[in-house]
Amino acid sequence: MPLASLGLAPELRLSAAALDFGTVVVGGEAHQVLTLGNPGTAPLQYRLELAGAYRVGLAGTGQLAPGAAIQLPLSLVPAQRRAYADTLFIYNDVPETPVRGVLLSGRGGQPELAALPTRLDLGLTRIGQARRYHLELRNVGEVELHLDRMLTGSRLVLPAARRLNIPPGQTGVVEVVFTPKDTSLVQGALTFITDDPAHPRVSIPFAGRGNRTFLYTAATQHLFAPTVVDKGRVWELEVRNLHTRTALALQALAEGPFRILQAPAKLAPGEQGVIQLEYRPTRAGTSRGRLVLSTDLKESLEIALQGRAQAPTTLSLETPLLRDGVFTIPLQVRQARELNGLSLELKLPEPLEYAGMEFPVGSLVDHPLILANPGEDGRPALGLSFDPPVNGKGLLRLLRLRLRSTSPSPLVLALSRVVVRSASGAADTLSLPARRWT
Repeated sequence: MPLASLGLAPELRLSAAALDFGTVVVGGEAHQVLTLGNPGTAPLQYRLELAGAYRVGLAGTGQLAPGAAIQLPLSLVPAQRRAYADTLFIYNDVPETPVRGVLLSGRGGQPELAALPTRLDLGLTRIGQARRYHLELRNVGEVELHLDRMLTGSRLVLPAARRLNIPPGQTGVVEVVFTPKDTSLVQGALTFITDDPAHPRVSIPFAGRGNRTFLYTAATQHLFAPTVVDKGRVWELEVRNLHTRTALALQALAEGPFRILQAPAKLAPGEQGVIQLEYRPTRAGTSRGRLVLSTDLKESLEIALQGRAQAPTTLSLETPLLRDGVFTIPLQVRQARELNGLSLELKLPEPLEYAGMEFPVGSLVDHPLILANPGEDGRPALGLSFDPPVNGKGLLRLLRLRLRSTSPSPLVLALSRVVVRSASGAADTLSLPARRWT
């Protein structure tokens, strides 16, 4: 006799309509449990159907007695970094619901270490002092990143901790301690060993050096460029406090023909400052001196200084030659040292105007640089450049100035002056004689 005619019927009850497996490491396995129950009064026949990356831990068919229940183990084994969605179909003999479905969702993911700096600069550290550096590691993957080991290959550069777990989307901080023993260069690579399958081993080169004092400057000596007597030349020296916690009171003292224009009185921890030093010779020859830097920590540095004075460049304009409206003016240069340019200034009375400049064959000056066209005062300014710079005595340049009159009638006028001046200030003025201009 059919069970239904006796008032008996099976019933299927599920513990969940959907199961979320979360994010699972690619190649790993995550588990969930689904409970199937039969609260009915007749045995329940069922058959399971599931495909894809999800797996069922029991046989695909079975029977549940009235009032019985069974726990169905399910697992997700992702093979790629992507989402996985599927449905577990449960075919049964309940007339009203012959097919029930449970939605399954999950995602395959991996830990991923974000790109690191290409180099770790340990800089300079006082010998015997421990300096700490912090390096951020970010996990841009979908599952937790496990930093298993950190290697440096040097006893002078050590990580404070060798293991670190970083949740997805978050940042972990690695502390590295550098303790130099001398002034020699310390270099190597900081290597991270993680469970990032794409980059299981990542290395960052590092380099650092010890310094004997907390006050640091790269210079041990300085040679000033040749300087004209009674002219000043300034040198800027960078200094830095290597201490990470203590400020340094600084005192600077210069000897010889060298004068301190500016120096910081105190340097905060890690601060960099600039000392301005001037060399102003009073006579020709070579001068020597030193710059002494001392701090309140009883440390001092000495920098050897040397400068060479030179006589100023002198210029003279010789008697010009006039032919066909063109003045050819010999320019005499004496005591030239690294002379790289001259400027000429012409003051012309109205109605004369500047018509151009040319250089005869054999002149070492190739191209004049017009700095300004004649203004309202009729005074053009011209610049001459020398490349390479001129050195020596008695060098001669021939300058040809072409002038023309804008007056329709003949004029008898003289040029007020022709001034030639070097970058260092040497100058000479030449008045050209009266001339009939037509």
